Amino acid sequence: MHSLFRFGTDYRVEVELEVQLHYQLGRLADLVQVLARSDVLITDLNPDRSHYSLGIGESSTRVRFRIRNLQHRDLVFESIRDQDFQFKVVSEG
Repeated sequence: MHSLFRFGTDYRVEVELEVQLHYQLGRLADLVQVLARSDVLITDLNPDRSHYSLGIGESSTRVRFRIRNLQHRDLVFESIRDQDFQFKVVSEG
């Protein structure tokens, strides 16, 4: 348990993004994979699932994650943009 606590404290900056998924099936999974490869700690994921009954993917999602520092944030943002995601920063701190 001690090592888990130490691991969690390395991630000191919390960022929340609203990411556009454009109703494309699989884009939410793509986003989660990008974040996982970017070594972030995802703390909350809130996709818009209002069109699932029509067989359409999410229009957008809010995702909150923790990063180590501002340089890490810049690398994460670059990785997200490299996968053609559009996003806006909702909160950071």
